[in-house]
Amino acid sequence: MAYLITIARTHGPGHGIFLNTSFNNTISNNTCSYNDYWGICLRYSSDNLISGNDCKNNEWGGISISHSNNNSVLSNQCDEIAITYSQNNNITNNDCISGGIYLADDSNKNIISSNDCSNSETNGIWVLRSENNTITNNDCNNCDWDGISIQDSNNN
Repeated sequence: MAYLITIARTHGPGHGIFLNTSFNNTISNNTCSYNDYWGICLRYSSDNLISGNDCKNNEWGGISISHSNNNSVLSNQCDEIAITYSQNNNITNNDCISGGIYLADDSNKNIISSNDCSNSETNGIWVLRSENNTITNNDCNNCDWDGISIQDSNNN
């Protein structure tokens, strides 16, 4: 079953919004801030749309995608976007305020485009042990570490 989660406000223990083995959902225009874990967290969840959300000031970060494929993450404001063990995701036009975008551990064939990762407290975009990602037109200026760092990865 698909769900539409829109205009919710979350604050408190756990994740703001958590999808586990959930498919074809839309999460849009929510405020997921000041949660103990991630603002929005997808685990084993594919073909979802995450757009227009405000996911700042969460303990672990803004948006996490793990073991999840074919998701679109568009036009969100968040501290960080972390993608692990996930393929064919589209991460476009996000404003990553302090943590940038992190792809790791076989996160392959993702599109990372037109994101603002400036002033990240770590790397603007960090690719680790992941292949064949397309990284274009991102702003990664004034980061504490590297603007874009690609390690142990090929064909990015």
